[in-house]
Amino acid sequence: MPRKKFLSITILLSAITLSACGLFKPKVVESFEIRIDEGQNIMYGEDVEIDLVITYTNGKTKNVTNWDEVIVNARGGSYDNGKVSLPSNPSQFIDDEFTIEASYTDEEISLKAKKTVSYNYRDYLRIEFNGHQGPDGLDGSNGGTALLFRDGKAGDTGGQGGMGLPGDDLSIFIWKDQNLGKLKIKVENLSQGTTSYFTYIINDKGLNINVNGGRGGNGGDGGNGGEGKDGRTKNDKKKEPGDGGNGGDGGIGGTGGTGGVITIFLHENAKAFRPYIFINNLGGQGGEGGQGGIGGKGGLPLTGQEPGTDGLAGNPGSNGLNGSPGPEPTILIQEFDTE
Repeated sequence: MPRKKFLSITILLSAITLSACGLFKPKVVESFEIRIDEGQNIMYGEDVEIDLVITYTNGKTKNVTNWDEVIVNARGGSYDNGKVSLPSNPSQFIDDEFTIEASYTDEEISLKAKKTVSYNYRDYLRIEFNGHQGPDGLDGSNGGTALLFRDGKAGDTGGQGGMGLPGDDLSIFIWKDQNLGKLKIKVENLSQGTTSYFTYIINDKGLNINVNGGRGGNGGDGGNGGEGKDGRTKNDKKKEPGDGGNGGDGGIGGTGGTGGVITIFLHENAKAFRPYIFINNLGGQGGEGGQGGIGGKGGLPLTGQEPGTDGLAGNPGSNGLNGSPGPEPTILIQEFDTE
């Protein structure tokens, strides 16, 4: 009887073990792939999100984009932390695509994946050479307590904000490459002495050119007034409390920069693109005036004395003037050498 019972238990345990092996298969990596949502904007200046995914033999998947076991290289862009940054202003015509090569390696397996993605031109082609913001004015120094006098010192006036820089001046050449069926765009930046090259497909968007003047710098804040000295007795003589120093006035905001000068040469074979060109060469916004400094506290009185008078707050600085817009852009439709 005991032998039969032991045999039954052994058979039962074996059945449970076999059943468990069927239910709980070990997780083994079967494949590794690069996934990209091609519904996002994929073109110059964009950050394209990618996912690196492994699939196990049981059908389950895992996003391993940021795992140490993954190594990624990008051609036609720079890769960092799950994003491929595409060039904003190429210095020559480039293939309008990028390629990702990735590998996944652990103790048991080494897999590779590769994917090439073409630009989809879902958005405006943005050519932006706006002026930089002017420097902010320095804050005024705080007024301290005078050594020889009872009253606190006045705070200094904040510094004036600097003028915004002008937008860049551009000469832009646009023509259609009949072989590719795409527009080609050459942008000569006359202010910086550089040239950028783009391809583009006409869609419901277009070319958005921005050469606005830079914003004026903000005025510095006025310094706070110093505190008046407290009343005191010295050599049997009472000294009255000092008044607080006035706060310094805020600095004036800087003037905005001037908009850039735009000249566009549109080839005869691309003149249908004219309604899709949008230009902004506005003057920069004036900087904000600085805040007035806080008035210093009057000194505390002794018995029988009047307290010192608190200093007055400084006046806020006025905002800077807006910059002037650039001249009306020039668009010339004419043939030119495209070689």
